[in-house]
Amino acid sequence: MKSSFLRVLFVVLFVCGAITVSAQKQTEGKSSVFIDYFAHPSNVKDSWAEALRSKVIEGIQETNRVLITDVDAEDALRVEKARRQNGELSAAGDASRLAVMTQLGANYLLQGTITSLSVDHKRSDDGKSEWYAAVVNYTLKVVDPKNGTTIASKTFKHGESVTEMATGDTPDAAAVDVAKFARKAVRALVDEAFKINYCCPLKLQRE
Repeated sequence: MKSSFLRVLFVVLFVCGAITVSAQKQTEGKSSVFIDYFAHPSNVKDSWAEALRSKVIEGIQETNRVLITDVDAEDALRVEKARRQNGELSAAGDASRLAVMTQLGANYLLQGTITSLSVDHKRSDDGKSEWYAAVVNYTLKVVDPKNGTTIASKTFKHGESVTEMATGDTPDAAAVDVAKFARKAVRALVDEAFKINYCCPLKLQRE
């Protein structure tokens, strides 16, 4: 009975150890990236901007290339949301915030700026069908919080092409629908900013 218990205990400890090692390997060598709030014009709803930001986060997570921290999860950084909404932006404030991110362990910061997110009312030729269509323009950039240097930057546009049509029964639904394209598009930025380093086999040297 005692030996059976010890065997079970050994198996449990072995599995726990394997899970811990696996988790360490998955995070080892990955950069820590903080995802900032997205700046946007006053005519773009906060909920629309957040929908786009959420899809960007999903897309980055799916690459499994970096470790993500949402600034909304950090008390020291959450005040930025109200600060941006109130237009209280300053170089000194931004520099101080970057310093806080560095202290919290950020290797990089991803910033987003929505240039425009338009939603237009559409009607079929026969007048029997109505819907809303959305088009979004935005720029994402990866910044080094230690010095504010831009590491990579890309501008995206969704909703105009046939392959990226975004529609909905309401303006909100259309705005959320167009955000889904950011999930795949952001991978191009990740590939540019966080390149995979493939290990080459060591060459044997002849003496």
